[in-house]
Amino acid sequence: MIDNRLFSIPGWGSVYVINEEKKALIECRSTTSVRVVLDGIREIGINPEDISYIIVTHIHLDHTGGVGVLARHMPQAQVAVHHKGARHLIDPNRLIAGTVEAQGNEVMATYGEVLPLEVHRV
Repeated sequence: MIDNRLFSIPGWGSVYVINEEKKALIECRSTTSVRVVLDGIREIGINPEDISYIIVTHIHLDHTGGVGVLARHMPQAQVAVHHKGARHLIDPNRLIAGTVEAQGNEVMATYGEVLPLEVHRV
């Protein structure tokens, strides 16, 4: 378990690493947590480029908002997501619009930039 300091709050959120022959990251959190997640992976002795899978449990921005950015640091990683969530990772515009509608425009600063994920990575 790695504390990802979700919204810059220690202990508020976490990601998990499966450190087996094929390495997996479970959850990725928002873009504002990407640097902390990468540092945490390195601190446990894993090179982010060695991650084979990023597994997300659901598509809320506090769980997957950083996947497009994080995937750039993990070039071989495939992203596992429920088939109904895949489209939102490939084109996050509808997800972003829904989040802004529900929580207001200001909330996007807490999530950071949400980049699309390439289709072949899903």
